[in-house]
Amino acid sequence: MGILEVKGVKAEYSFHKPKNFNGKAVFLVPGVSGGALTSRFSFLLRPFQEKGYATLKADIWENRKEFLSLTAEQIFSLLDEIISFLKKEGSKEISAVGKSLGGGLLLMYANNEIKKLYLFAPTIGLTEETKERTIKRKFREFPTIESIRVGKKNLQGIKSKVFVFQGNKDKTVPMEEAKELSSHIKNCEFMVLEGASHSYKTDVEQNTIKMSLEKIID
Repeated sequence: MGILEVKGVKAEYSFHKPKNFNGKAVFLVPGVSGGALTSRFSFLLRPFQEKGYATLKADIWENRKEFLSLTAEQIFSLLDEIISFLKKEGSKEISAVGKSLGGGLLLMYANNEIKKLYLFAPTIGLTEETKERTIKRKFREFPTIESIRVGKKNLQGIKSKVFVFQGNKDKTVPMEEAKELSSHIKNCEFMVLEGASHSYKTDVEQNTIKMSLEKIID
């Protein structure tokens, strides 16, 4: 466990480097409810650990209230610190996992140092504006979480390989919205998770995700 701090924002993190470390790393960005350090996200990172990836989870925000007090700019600064930290730990290739709004923020972040993005039900709207117009606003200034949007031009500039996973039982993110979002990303593979909702709480859902990741992680 450790602390990352930048621009007045602190994030507690947990870092794991396996004995069979392969020079690759992946970090996690959770949904709006936070709780990255809890065990509920472990199933998303375990397939990477089994392949020799170093993994990092950081409580950039611990809950919805704390998230609303932040700006995208502050979050992106912490993500920059995470990438720098992973490089110092010997990672030559860095990927990221995003859940729900965390996936949407990774698309807004659009850092092409990230080799691959594994996004589970990324939750964010589309706009014609660029991110420079919105990243300095605190999230509580948006009318609703659903009104947080990413610019289409920003999506089109993403060079990372992107995997979007969408459950066909998800009532939070409609399938058509997920497909529309994915269509604006050049190097994107859209994958349907049969029988999965938005929460991924059941063993069946988590096993479906595990098997899907095992097929594409190299």
